[in-house]
Amino acid sequence: LISQVKIEFTDSLGQQTYTWKNGKSDTIRLESNQIYTTKVYFYTLDKGQNNIDITNEISEENDQHQLFYTTNPNDLLSATYEDQDINGFPLGLSMSMITTNESKTGTLRIQLKHYAVEKDGKPTSGSTDADVNFNVKIQ
Repeated sequence: LISQVKIEFTDSLGQQTYTWKNGKSDTIRLESNQIYTTKVYFYTLDKGQNNIDITNEISEENDQHQLFYTTNPNDLLSATYEDQDINGFPLGLSMSMITTNESKTGTLRIQLKHYAVEKDGKPTSGSTDADVNFNVKIQ
């Protein structure tokens, strides 16, 4: 059970981190017409209710996982995979994102899919390990 998701945006001006936790998320604020490198981290709770980073586990089981990024409106961000699994298929823990060239608001949906049999790269296949939404403001 995923209890928390963090997404880190890095550009030439620095780094910003946004968090989804317990169904609530920060509003992502980005500059227009900018290229960002992003990294996503996943956490679960241990018996003591402490957050445990499970991102390395997802990375190690990369042939069984894939992240999908959907924006609304669909031109809010352009996303490109920067990592892949052992078979050369996209993973999505590291991405490159380019923002629209105008001020806009919308949403970013991040889905982590788990494929028990064979990874087919479709967000409609496999089981959903995480499905989170962030509001996005591009200025």
